[in-house]
Amino acid sequence: MTTTAATAPAPPRQASRPGSVMWVIKNFIGVVLGCRAYLTGTIAFLLAAAIAIVVNFSVQYPGGVILAIPVLMMPIVQHNVRLMIQRAIMAVVATLVTYLITAAFPQQPWMLMCVTLFMIVVGLYLIVHGLDLLGWMICIAVPVLTLWASTSGAPVGRSLFENFNRLMIGLFSAEVIAILLLRSTSEVILRAKMADLFESLGQAMLLPPEERVKSNLPTWTTATSDEHEALLRKIRTLYGRRSVVACNLYRTSCGLRLLLGGTSVWKIQYVTPWKNPWIQTMGEWPEHVRHLTAVQLQEIADAIRDRRDARAVPGLDETMARTAELAEQSIRESADEIPLQDSASLAHQVMMIQIIIDILRETRHWTGLTPSHDSTWMPVPRADQGGQRSLLRIGLDLFKTPDRWALLFALKGGLVGAIGFIIASVYNWWGGVTVLLLMSLFLSALNMGAVTTGFVMRMVGLVGALLVTLVAMLVVIPIIDDPWSFTAMFVICVAPGAIAMQVPQMAAVGLSWAMSMMFTLTGMVRPLADLTPLQERFVSVTGATLLAWLVFLIVKPVFARDRINDAVSLCLRQLAKMSELVKRPPDQASTMVEAEARIKAYNALSETSSLFRDATFEQDEPLDFVKRNKPIMESLQDLFLIQRNLLRGHAAAYQAAADDQAMEALVAGASARAQAFEILADSLGTPNEQVRACIQRSSDAAESFEEELKRVLSNPPGTEVRLLPLISLQIALQLLQQYLESLAVALHQRQTILDQTSPVTVAGSMKV
Repeated sequence: MTTTAATAPAPPRQASRPGSVMWVIKNFIGVVLGCRAYLTGTIAFLLAAAIAIVVNFSVQYPGGVILAIPVLMMPIVQHNVRLMIQRAIMAVVATLVTYLITAAFPQQPWMLMCVTLFMIVVGLYLIVHGLDLLGWMICIAVPVLTLWASTSGAPVGRSLFENFNRLMIGLFSAEVIAILLLRSTSEVILRAKMADLFESLGQAMLLPPEERVKSNLPTWTTATSDEHEALLRKIRTLYGRRSVVACNLYRTSCGLRLLLGGTSVWKIQYVTPWKNPWIQTMGEWPEHVRHLTAVQLQEIADAIRDRRDARAVPGLDETMARTAELAEQSIRESADEIPLQDSASLAHQVMMIQIIIDILRETRHWTGLTPSHDSTWMPVPRADQGGQRSLLRIGLDLFKTPDRWALLFALKGGLVGAIGFIIASVYNWWGGVTVLLLMSLFLSALNMGAVTTGFVMRMVGLVGALLVTLVAMLVVIPIIDDPWSFTAMFVICVAPGAIAMQVPQMAAVGLSWAMSMMFTLTGMVRPLADLTPLQERFVSVTGATLLAWLVFLIVKPVFARDRINDAVSLCLRQLAKMSELVKRPPDQASTMVEAEARIKAYNALSETSSLFRDATFEQDEPLDFVKRNKPIMESLQDLFLIQRNLLRGHAAAYQAAADDQAMEALVAGASARAQAFEILADSLGTPNEQVRACIQRSSDAAESFEEELKRVLSNPPGTEVRLLPLISLQIALQLLQQYLESLAVALHQRQTILDQTSPVTVAGSMKV
């Protein structure tokens, strides 16, 4: 049969490209249809908005745009009584300071403008590092609106009084409802997630080594750590940075990350089947230690759920000590008939279980509500390294050693605010200027990911809200004449946006939808079928969205490749620093240096992963883009884990008084790898003979180390010298060499791709 145009099968429909208009619309509709999963947050938002609308009608204030800000921020920020009081105090202080400045300089409103712009820049810089977003918006909104009112000729005292009252209405409506209905579940969620991971590790521990590697073993990923860190930030906000709950959960999370890092190494290490000489010597002891370790993991999981200190499993330490002793005896006795690679695999497995048990011994004291201290040997980062630095110290760093990406983000946000104020001053007779002024600041603080993607999402939400509001203005409002019916109509109209705000991926669409609705409808003192407010609010919100997008896109644009290059370079330099630690004796100081390098490398990995996701939205072939960048992320993550594992083995070998010549070969290889990491950080994929030379020296050092191990095993020292930690390092060295070579290749391939593609612009902040 001849195929014709009429009978030929239709070509398959291509999926919408992530970040496109159709992709945003499809995902937005899907989120709205699946609203049952987000009912609690949606109901709380709608109830707070309804209360604010009713109160606004009751007090009959004209305008009322500032009233919407606390309600709009409700799904984004944390809520409790302490934060509510803190935000109310900030509103009072902002009002008093604004009044004092305007009273001291009644004929010079530019003075308030200078102070406000300074607050905008400093506030945006601190927001990147954890400043309360709603508190900053409160401190900015009051002086900004007062400044506009003073330049427009309105009485400053009356403007301040009305804005303060509107702000209190919105603040207490949102905060009280959030405290009553959105009781923080961050601690419950984090404890459940950590307990599940401990439980899964315990189940996997019962399996033989060769089956454990093939099982669905939980491993360390940047996504898991990001999730934990986000929950920990919420817990610190709710309970305080120094509270027992926050500190213990942070330490437990650090211990869990170390455990997951060990299981990740299991996934990629060489595992040899157990040999007969090992079975004859060790007997059932490995089974016993695996069983007791699994019991301890389950006990810790139960203790985390119950908020109590975990109990020690009797006999675990003694069983582990006997197993390690028999493993060393077996390796010594079978050195002539078992290849070195197999002996190293056995040693590595035993040492990994020993490290796991040591971590569990420390973690037992952190699962409950008893005040505890950091580990003396396990590298738990200090508070200032773990994202808990005080805002005062961060603010001082702004004037000493600022974070250049965060500073650039803050300066751009300040420029957006300045331009918005100039426009508002020129068109002070226009009814939409207050919305334009506040929205320009609001959107600068909430600039998310790839700039164009955020713009598309906000425009989709804005246009959708415009159409719904237009129908409501023409059809519904003319037939209602009381605030209760008007509030019911408003709740129905704003509901799609409220649902989307509960989903992080669609939050920009939902926020644009909700704020367009609220800025349009909360400005009415009574139900009125008038299209003028709709026109003014739509133009002002569109203008503010366009203004923020253009400033971030045009003024000193930040490209994803530059941010990724910086993050990858930072990660490589931290790997080099960790490699250099092999040269020094393992003590408390080197442990903390390792902790600092670990947390910095984690932050760099996390940021790189986030940037990859953001930049993917703006690629013509996003799946291909991810595929090409995936080897870099995997190599960096695995190198980080293996290097950390090597340091733990090096510390054990040093304490065991290992062979000096073998340790010298280990140090030589570490020096070569550190130099290779530094050169890779500088070149980032550019062909470099120095990199090849360093990688070759690292390979030669690994071979020398292997020869030294063979020499040691052929003529083993007395039993007072433990060989197990030294031999186990062979596996880590092989893996480091393998992944170092693959990383160099992946970086070169990525650089070739970058030379052929156009850059992608992203926001200038690191965490916003």
